[in-house]
Amino acid sequence: MTTAKRDGEAKAPKTGRGRRGSGTAALAAATAAIRREHIGRLLLVGFRVFEGEALARFETIGFSDLRLSHLALIRNLPSEGIRTSEIADLTGLTKQAVGQLATELEEFGYCERVPDPTDGRAKLLTFTVRGQELYAEIPKILTAIEAEFETVLGTSDMAALRRSLKKLALAHGSDKIG
Repeated sequence: MTTAKRDGEAKAPKTGRGRRGSGTAALAAATAAIRREHIGRLLLVGFRVFEGEALARFETIGFSDLRLSHLALIRNLPSEGIRTSEIADLTGLTKQAVGQLATELEEFGYCERVPDPTDGRAKLLTFTVRGQELYAEIPKILTAIEAEFETVLGTSDMAALRRSLKKLALAHGSDKIG
């Protein structure tokens, strides 16, 4: 929306914001520091580092068609199979997003949908032979990444980190940890 000036040129409407005061720069700097260092961001960065390492290791052993988004489904797919709606509940993703990821993993040969033996109308997403090969590598890869994290943090800090994350998860009602 513009307003007309006297000479016919357009100018931007007033927004009510004044000039930046000297306190604004200090506030911006403090806010930037908080945004970089808050626990939520640090947890997210740690998660992304972990996932990126896992993906890179999968690639080196022949699973180069996987993307980071596929890991959300793979990490929640048990060996016996599961309905995609249950994966949506576990991950917080929409059923449509999980369906798309499942379709992609089917196309890559990692998963297939089979009839649910307990409900003829439903389908279970299960690993194919290629998916089972991937599934068998997961514990080795996770253990190796955790060992590298422990090398950086030290045994005591790694144990404290694990205890603290479990405590936070349980305090907030998460039953999705072992």
